[in-house]
This record gives sequence, structure tokens and C-alpha cells, in this order.
Amino acid sequence: MDKLRFVTNSNNPQLAAASLSAGYGAAPVLDSISLSISAGEFICLSGRNGCGKSTLLSLLAGITLPGLRYSGQVTFNSQPVKQMQPCIRAKHIAYMPQNEHSAWNYTVEDIILSGRFCHTNGTGIYSPGDYETARQAAAELHLEHLYTRPVYTLSGGEFQRVRIARAFAQQPDILLLDEPAANLDFAVRFSLLAGIKKLAGNRHLGVLISIHDVNLAAAFADTLILMSPFSTGKQNQLISGSPAKVITPENLGMTFEKTFGVYTHPEYGCPAAYVKL
Repeated sequence: MDKLRFVTNSNNPQLAAASLSAGYGAAPVLDSISLSISAGEFICLSGRNGCGKSTLLSLLAGITLPGLRYSGQVTFNSQPVKQMQPCIRAKHIAYMPQNEHSAWNYTVEDIILSGRFCHTNGTGIYSPGDYETARQAAAELHLEHLYTRPVYTLSGGEFQRVRIARAFAQQPDILLLDEPAANLDFAVRFSLLAGIKKLAGNRHLGVLISIHDVNLAAAFADTLILMSPFSTGKQNQLISGSPAKVITPENLGMTFEKTFGVYTHPEYGCPAAYVKL
């Protein structure tokens, strides 16, 4: 089938999965999942380790991990994501994987600027506008003081922020971030999520973030999705809705197989959960 050369313009870009199932070998991971992310939405995805969050995000980004078999379809503005040319896809969907290692000791500027590659028509020749966009993304993530630093000199948390800045530099419609709060200390996680939500809101992006900390997710998510591991006979792997509707002892118990208590956060007014030992 021919690669799609164009993506139709839309006032409300949307990324959608329909009946998406996947597995590695004989081990199923995703079971008939359907969801959508529209411009302006801020969605957090949480669940147990190994439940398939990273697999789901990679498929939404049009990436098939080694050994993965899948069925169903992912579309952007009703067009199959897998049929889009990579540079076209990258202009609309930015994806940050959970783990990444730079093979070369590039500078922070080099890494963020690489987010502009899809805007160079595959030439890798960056315009003055590309350099300015990269510098702006660095400033928005408070990375100006690190801009000329080699990435091998950065902490894990600093490198995480650089990768997020690269995703923003793509200027996409949809932003997929796999565990952006990993490797960050307690205080920085909150400020980072607040910054991502503010930037995404200013740019009217649709955002899907996978995150282990359900309390952190509840403080920022417009929609919160709890994802359970695949289980034969289970009707739905996803529980979705507002944090107030999703974060209940019953839902958390089904998702994590522990006993939970839930209270209202005194500062944010959102539900907050704790494990009953």
C-alpha cells in the first residue's frame, strides 16, 4: 500500500486507536483497546508495571517494537498512522520513549534541534527558524544554562527534560510521553508536569502521558486512565474518566490488586490515594 503523502487539515486533530490488541509471542499484552486523544486534552495513563502502557504508547506513535504482533488500527485524522511517511507523522505526533541513551556525546542544543529534523524535508539542513524554535523549547523547559553542555555530563533528570524539550520542538499536534517524571525528585516532578500542561495548553496540544504515580496524575489530568494487565475474561483493560470518578478504592483495587484508601488532597482538591498496609 502506498505511503500517505498528506494529512488533511483539521481544526481538532485527533489520534485514535480502535480495537487494538497486541502481544509478544504467545503472551497477550493489549486486548481490544479503543481510545482517542484530541487537541487540547491532557490525559494521564497509569497502571501496574508490565501492563502494556509503553506498548500502547509506541503503537499510538506508529512504532512496532521488536517481536510485537498486533491487530486493530491507529489513525490520525482518520488516516492510518502506519501508512504515513515518518517525517509527516513526526510533524503531527511527537513520542518520547521511556528509555533512551545517546550513542554520541551531543550537546543539549544538538539533541533538541534534532526534533526539527522532520521539518527539513529529510535534508537535516536546519534553518534559522529551526534554531530559534529549538532554543525556545529549551527556554520553556528551563534548560538555557545547559544548552551547550554535552549530554554525557547531564544527570538523568536533566536528560529527561532535554528529551521533553525535543518533543516540544517538533511542534506536533499530539504529544506522547512515556514516564516523563521518571528520574526526577519529588519536587521537580510536580513543577515539570505543571510546565508540560501549561505549554501544551498554550499550544493546544493533545497529550497522553504514562505515569506510575496516580496522585501526581490526579493533580494534573483532565482525564485519567487506569490500565490493568491483560487477563482472560476481563471485559476492559481501561478505566477512564475524570480523576474524581476514576480514583476510588474499588478501581484502584482492581487495577493494582491492593487495598486502598482515598481522601481529598487539601491543596489541590483532587482525590489522593494511599495503600492500606
